[in-house]
Order: sequence, then C-alpha cells, then structure tokens
Amino acid sequence: MFWGPPQMLSASGWTRKINPLPDITMCKGGRCRVRNRCYRYMAVPKSDMQSYFSRVPSKKPCPYRIKVRIVDGMFVFPEER
Repeated sequence: MFWGPPQMLSASGWTRKINPLPDITMCKGGRCRVRNRCYRYMAVPKSDMQSYFSRVPSKKPCPYRIKVRIVDGMFVFPEER
C-alpha cells in the first residue's frame, strides 16, 4: 500500500484522500457507535509515537469526531462549506 502525500478528488460534496497519514490525536473507539465512520478511529497510526485520547470521549455526539467514509479503499471526507 502506498503511504505518500494524499491525492485530493471531489465526489458529490466529499473530498477523497488516498491513504493520508494521521497527524491527529487518535481514538481507540471503545464502545463508540460511530467509530467505523470516524477518521480518528479508522486511520492507520503514524508510528509507535502516535498520540491517543487518554479516555474515549463519552459525549454524544462526540465533539472530536472527524466524519469519514471509505469508498474504493480511499478515505472520503465531507467537504468544508
């Protein structure tokens, strides 16, 4: 799998990024119902030094969620308006 700079594509109001490397605080998911639609959970960790939340956020809706879908093996993010 290629882990270089992300390529941006536009598709129906969403932005596609091919295998972007996370430079974010990630989430371990726990019992979160939307973890499979959140980039903080779905991203591949950058390295052994990747930062994670000390506790999974428990507020609903999660204020830290980064919405994402996977289409054809690519992360697809909603475009900012």
